[in-house]
Amino acid sequence: MATDLTEWSPDILAHAKRATANVIKQSVRDAAIAFCEKTWLWTVDLTVMSVVADQQDYTLADPSDAKIIVVDNVKYKEDGQDDDQFRNLEPISENQMDLNDSGSWPYRESSAPSGFWADVVEKELHLYPIPTEASTDGLLVRVVARPSDACTSVSDFLYEEHRKAIAKGALADLFSQEVMDWSDLTDPVSFNHLLNKANFYEKKFESACNNVKIKKITGATKRPLRVKFQPFC
Repeated sequence: MATDLTEWSPDILAHAKRATANVIKQSVRDAAIAFCEKTWLWTVDLTVMSVVADQQDYTLADPSDAKIIVVDNVKYKEDGQDDDQFRNLEPISENQMDLNDSGSWPYRESSAPSGFWADVVEKELHLYPIPTEASTDGLLVRVVARPSDACTSVSDFLYEEHRKAIAKGALADLFSQEVMDWSDLTDPVSFNHLLNKANFYEKKFESACNNVKIKKITGATKRPLRVKFQPFC
């Protein structure tokens, strides 16, 4: 289900009474996109895929009214296995492999892959090593997504659970536009007032995004945050 961008109108008009319907929709859309890009909160499971023998590259399709930001997780199971046999593939970096491995690494083969890397620009997932055996419905891909640039509605949870945060982002955008378009600089009081409003809502928006990121990391529990020790090179 999806919520129309115009549902944010009361939240926006309560603070920006001159905002038009089109301006509200654009500002809310931009704020929803920024919210998802900052928090990586919205995850989508793509349609299960089959692994083809000797095929390394698999096309990723954007969800409806959305764009893929990053690949969040990839699971693989051998052909004929039950779903409880799925295992996580290790994410690898093409750049790091080029720096630290031989030039032949992209062409290695194995009966089953152990890792993956992704190209969200070209919308491709690459398995490593290249699997030499097929697996029907053997690949599950979860991605982090954000609303598309032309969407007129967004996933319901963005409105039902994060309406106020996205409204703050939209208001920050609206008042920033007024600051940039301000022409009467002989009235510094009004100019500074708009600038203060833009900064106020931007800080509120950033704070809301940070709180959501923490909740995502802890799984909405009281589990303490822990930073993994990075060994020295």
